[in-house]
Amino acid sequence: MKEHIAAVHKQTIAQAAERLFLERGFDGTSISDICAASGYSRRTVYRYFDTKEEILYYIVANGLEQLRDRLTDIVQAEQPFLAKYEHICKAMRAYYEHCPVSARAVHQFQPKALETVTPTMEPFSL
Repeated sequence: MKEHIAAVHKQTIAQAAERLFLERGFDGTSISDICAASGYSRRTVYRYFDTKEEILYYIVANGLEQLRDRLTDIVQAEQPFLAKYEHICKAMRAYYEHCPVSARAVHQFQPKALETVTPTMEPFSL
């Protein structure tokens, strides 16, 4: 029961922060803003999150978990390939629409991560 209550508080704080991050951006949002928008005291917010960055990570992780779960369901479904492809495209679009802070954060950091990827095969020419 206690874990459920903590999860509700964390979600309420994260939802308020997500709205503010969309309106003002991450840098334009302070912990005080999050406290005011969520209706929690500074002490309570810090009880559930150590930093504003941790709130962002929580939002990103939740969005990615939802996307992962949806994609897993699609891939495991007994459907023709083209139907799966269509559902995957819809799931990706829903992720961008319903989890915009998560999607933007992933998109922002993804290109930097790709710069460090080493190709496993040499390019070939025809």
